[in-house]
Amino acid sequence: MSAYLATVNAFLELTSGAGADIAAAMDLLTDDVQFIGPLMQTSGKDEYASLLRQLSPTHAAARVLQQFVQDENVCSIDEFVLRTPSGGPLTLVMAEWFRLQGGKIAEHRVFYDPRDFAAAFRVRALRRGP
Repeated sequence: MSAYLATVNAFLELTSGAGADIAAAMDLLTDDVQFIGPLMQTSGKDEYASLLRQLSPTHAAARVLQQFVQDENVCSIDEFVLRTPSGGPLTLVMAEWFRLQGGKIAEHRVFYDPRDFAAAFRVRALRRGP
């Protein structure tokens, strides 16, 4: 396993489920990390940590379907089961692209169909950062 893949997998584990350790996950990120998704974007470690603290308690289960590594880029195709505010489950299949720099995650982009998530969590696009 490459060091890049090990970093990404550690981050995924630290940010998922009831046992999430967001503080430890932040050690795997650059200070100016960018998170970019279809509904939310953050700039910097503090904004990203805040978003993760909000979302990680909703993670009921996660399963990695496939992963690819090329240079300092890792792609992880995952299936997440989330607990919605109404108490029901929501399953999302998501592609995640991590760009690493100096052994840390500098950019995290997620790709998924946001319609079910937006409806379940009553979210509109939230843009933070530049």
